[in-house]
Amino acid sequence: VSQSRYTSDNLVYTEWQADKTADCSYQLFDATGKVVLKGNYQQVSGTNKIRLELQSLAAGTYYLMLSGLLAEMSQEQFSFKIQKVK
Repeated sequence: VSQSRYTSDNLVYTEWQADKTADCSYQLFDATGKVVLKGNYQQVSGTNKIRLELQSLAAGTYYLMLSGLLAEMSQEQFSFKIQKVK
């Protein structure tokens, strides 16, 4: 899995390359550990992208957890820190 992130104002895009299809999930946690966004995604072989809209969230630190990217039954997880400034 090759992963890259980029942001635009109140949007965060997470993009990665995969060689298999899989059922994936994501969760965005605030600094207290509360889940503020979550969802599921059907990964395809090739380029995948998840768009997260953050406009309803206060400025602060958030943590994005991606699960199941390598294969449907995978316990592999990836996490990323996101800093929202406005």
